[in-house]
Amino acid sequence: MISTVSSAAALNAALKTAQAGDIIQLASGTYAGITATNLHFASDVTVTAAPGAAATLSGLVVSASSGLTFSKLDFYVDPAGIHSPFQVKSGSDDIHFDHLSVHGSMDGNPQNDLEGMLIRDSSNVSVTNSEFQQLWYGIDHSNMTGLTISGNSIHDVRMDGVRGGGSKSSQRALHCFRT
Repeated sequence: MISTVSSAAALNAALKTAQAGDIIQLASGTYAGITATNLHFASDVTVTAAPGAAATLSGLVVSASSGLTFSKLDFYVDPAGIHSPFQVKSGSDDIHFDHLSVHGSMDGNPQNDLEGMLIRDSSNVSVTNSEFQQLWYGIDHSNMTGLTISGNSIHDVRMDGVRGGGSKSSQRALHCFRT
């Protein structure tokens, strides 16, 4: 089933009632405080922008969940916000991020920006075909099994494009460009 939502509350509710294979489309706007906790799907539930929409997430925490894909979205890291507003943690599995724009202030100065994405203590997570810019760092990972970071452009970051340890990658294809 394909459904379209236009608020953070509606997105959180749609995630809780989704069925395997559903597609949740986001209308144009900003979605803050998105959580996916203890959600498990046999085939991925996809969260994506509706056709022609510009959908921005300003926070997402995936915890103890499986079978989720986030695609064709803007992930905004507010420099005045919390550290690591985009997280996958606590035994999550089969989580995918594809064709995202993950960025901070876009003021030309990554020195005043925060962390992009934190992925830890989970398995089979992929971050593909995305752009990371104007951040303290792009992706931080720890204690992962089956981590795939592939086809991404990471540039204009303060410290590291990708950093972490204790992870076993299923694929070591990282495309990182710093300017």
